[in-house]
Amino acid sequence: MTQVIHMMTMRCVRGGCALGLAAWVGMGAVACSEPDPVTPPTARVVASDVPAIVIDGVFDDWSAIGDGDALLMADRDYIYARFLVEGEPAAIQASSRTLAVMLDIDADPATGRLRTVDDLPMGVDIEIAYSPREDDGSAGRGVEVVRYDADGRAREGSHDVAGAVLAPTYASRWYELRVERSAVDRGVGIAAGEVRGAVGQIGPSGELEGWSVISSAMAPEPRGGTAVAEVALPAKPDGAVRVVAWNVLRGKPREMTGPFARVLDALDPDVVLVQEWTVEEDKYLRGWFNALVPTPTDVGVWSAMMGEAWGVGVVSPWPTQRVGGEVYARGGDRATRVVAGVVDSPAGRIGVASVHLKCCGGANSREDRIRETEAQAINAMLDAAWGDVDVRVVAGDMNLVGTRGPLDTLRRGLAGDGSDLGIVRAEVLGDGAIYTWWEAGNDFGPGRLDYVLAGGATVAQAFVLDTSRLGPVSLAEAGLDASDTSASDHLPVVVDLVPMSR
Repeated sequence: MTQVIHMMTMRCVRGGCALGLAAWVGMGAVACSEPDPVTPPTARVVASDVPAIVIDGVFDDWSAIGDGDALLMADRDYIYARFLVEGEPAAIQASSRTLAVMLDIDADPATGRLRTVDDLPMGVDIEIAYSPREDDGSAGRGVEVVRYDADGRAREGSHDVAGAVLAPTYASRWYELRVERSAVDRGVGIAAGEVRGAVGQIGPSGELEGWSVISSAMAPEPRGGTAVAEVALPAKPDGAVRVVAWNVLRGKPREMTGPFARVLDALDPDVVLVQEWTVEEDKYLRGWFNALVPTPTDVGVWSAMMGEAWGVGVVSPWPTQRVGGEVYARGGDRATRVVAGVVDSPAGRIGVASVHLKCCGGANSREDRIRETEAQAINAMLDAAWGDVDVRVVAGDMNLVGTRGPLDTLRRGLAGDGSDLGIVRAEVLGDGAIYTWWEAGNDFGPGRLDYVLAGGATVAQAFVLDTSRLGPVSLAEAGLDASDTSASDHLPVVVDLVPMSR
């Protein structure tokens, strides 16, 4: 079992820099923790020697393991860190400051890059820098990973070389991170033993302008290789309606039919909410599904409707009525990407909406303000359009790379009884993380951009499907390939809903 052997509280740093790998004082200190998760965790293999840390931007699992103030942990597959960024919250991958998580994976200051942290020598073996410095010294965007040889020579790369996953993607005071041990192990006496870590603010010339104190953990023997799980694709429960939300990357199913058809066939959805389906006529979306994806009934055929704005669509084998209309948000440069309908399913009438909020920007940027006004406009439209429909689902690509506000604005008061729609908690199947977007070599690291909001129903189960995280037996049983979901940069989010009236 992982044992935390050394933890020091926050201390002052040079220049008054406000950051730290510091003692956690409870959920009240976390500015943007996710409220009201409404689904149990997905099935995943957790060995007795593995701490139940889920990279989700919610931190109560840290307090439940060993020392409740733990800041650095390791299991057989990953090294985990959590850290505090004081001051005005900023999305860490689009910030004016460069912050780096520095790991000394063999606890040896003589190997790696020598950094002086809190007057102590630290041999940094891997450094994960967020908003990394550009050539001109300014803070850039995204994440950069630098691995150091034993003699301190640097090898730069993107997040995927270390399997780095961070949460949340939006502006927060607290963050948590994991990296794959197989990606950082150099075979220099770190099969098991002490791991050290600290967080630093990196100046224009690469120097440390401020830092936290050093924290440590004991790492068990590594498992080796990228972690995958042999876990069955969850079957749809009796009486449930399965909703799948998927951004399909600029119409990729039209040119790469195989991966998308296999995934949708395996998932057996009742409603599919798509984004970035580039052909805007209903008949093309309907034709693709009817040609390539079996329906969940013997008699059904797929119906489909596209929104007036680019790329959003609703697909179902059950009769579907379009409701609402075009939505224009203040400050937006085009119609807001949303399409809404009511599906007459065997479980009852379900109000659905496929949403794709404005991309890009950081906290309080122009793009972030547009996302907020889009959310306001969509919320008003749906509140008027759905009428007395009891079960309500809003899903899609929310692009939460600035603040979290647009998500809460979108769900406010829409549950039918005047309460807010719940945020469905969906972990990656077979993995201890919540992310819905990743792209190898991209400047930005994996994150949760896609959400399902639901009301009037019980969430029987929910998961995100990343086929690269499933073992060969699970893939063969499901009729899938390990690369199937990488056909898009977004992953399908799957939610099984049982109406409360049942």
